[in-house]
Amino acid sequence: MEKKEVQRLFKEYMKEQGFSVKGNRCFKHVDDQYIIGIWLDHSSFGKVYRIVYGVIYLPTEEDKQFPFANSCDWSSRFYFTKDPSDDLAKYPVELLDTARISDVTFQCSYENRTKEEFLASFTLNMERRFSHIYNKEYVLNQYR
Repeated sequence: MEKKEVQRLFKEYMKEQGFSVKGNRCFKHVDDQYIIGIWLDHSSFGKVYRIVYGVIYLPTEEDKQFPFANSCDWSSRFYFTKDPSDDLAKYPVELLDTARISDVTFQCSYENRTKEEFLASFTLNMERRFSHIYNKEYVLNQYR
């Protein structure tokens, strides 16, 4: 895939989930005191994206207008298999410490993936990783 195609797929998917989109950042105001977001982080060293997601507690007015432009209170990343033909579903990507599994990486080398492979991995991450942050207590429990 090309860089622009990844961006398009990402934005379309997130809009379908009810997120607002600004550039490569997508966000949703869960309530006045909690914002969740996800964004594409392109590598300077290759044709690779990292997909980062996070939360903002007690957002300032600037956070409300431009969420995730500078920082957030907590963030994590999506995981992908190093081999695009490998099945991500067989790995425990819902665990925060998945980085210790040698066949899994937080970098998505998009030039080596098809649209279908990207969307399958992205959807799995949305279900197993991202879905937890809708619950405000989830992130707080990571710190406890």
